[in-house]
Amino acid sequence: MEYLWVSASENAQLLIKPLIKYFDKYDIKKMLEEVFDKRGNMYNQILGAGNIEDLFIELYQLSSDNFPDLENDWNFFIQKLKEENYKDSFKKLILEIENEEDLEIN
Repeated sequence: MEYLWVSASENAQLLIKPLIKYFDKYDIKKMLEEVFDKRGNMYNQILGAGNIEDLFIELYQLSSDNFPDLENDWNFFIQKLKEENYKDSFKKLILEIENEEDLEIN
C-alpha cells in the first residue's frame, strides 16, 4: 500500500507541479473538489502522498494572487481536510489560509 502513496507523490511532483503556473481558476476549483473523490478506492492516494502539501501551497499562492474569488473554495477544502483527518499533513497550508482570513476580518 505504501507504494501507492509514493507513486501518487511522484506523479504530483512530475506531472502536476510543472503545469501549475498554467492553471486557471477552473482547474484549481476542479482540483480542490476532485481530490476528495474516492471512487474505486477506500483511501485517498493524493492527500496522503508525501510532500503534497507543497503542491497545494503553490496552488493556493497562485489562487490568492490571481483568483481571489476562489476563497470560499479554499475554505471548503480546508474544512474537508479537517473532517477527513488530513489536518496534520496540511498544517502549513491550513495556518496560511486561516491566518489570511483573520487578517481580512480585522
